[in-house]
Amino acid sequence: MKKILLILCFFILIVKSIDAQITGASLNGQIFSEKKEGIIGAAVYFEHVPTSTKYVTLTDDNGRFTFPDVRAGGPYSLKV
Repeated sequence: MKKILLILCFFILIVKSIDAQITGASLNGQIFSEKKEGIIGAAVYFEHVPTSTKYVTLTDDNGRFTFPDVRAGGPYSLKV
């Protein structure tokens, strides 16, 4: 009986570990002027359209931006 219970617990742990897989995404980019210089402090708006989840950030000193840990899948909308 103990052996069967131990095997059952083992399978439950395996199924839970498979179920616990998480997928994530990130978006990185850079905003340039017509002179090919990075634009500092530009507001970048990013939206996951199916869920209307919105993200916003500002570009750094080189015009770069990043959105870590955004919802995976699309479609997306990006505005600067």
